[in-house]
Amino acid sequence: MIATSAGCGETETVREERSVRRRQFIGLMAAGMVGGLARIGAAVPPPVGKPAPEFSVTLTDGRTVALKDFRGNPVLVNFWASG
Repeated sequence: MIATSAGCGETETVREERSVRRRQFIGLMAAGMVGGLARIGAAVPPPVGKPAPEFSVTLTDGRTVALKDFRGNPVLVNFWASG
């Protein structure tokens, strides 16, 4: 390949190298996403009609709340976190 001036100080070779790196990056990102989705799909679903596993959590005010405290009532658990 011949390196020619392509405006903005870039050569044809430099632009082609960037294009190759960009395609490699996109390919790696796609492979990572597919791999991550495959792992999510492989998770074992919770058993239907069986009791949930016991767990407890300490609240910000220091109180401890256990799932067993709500036995017989519907419970919505929202695991939310910020970095």
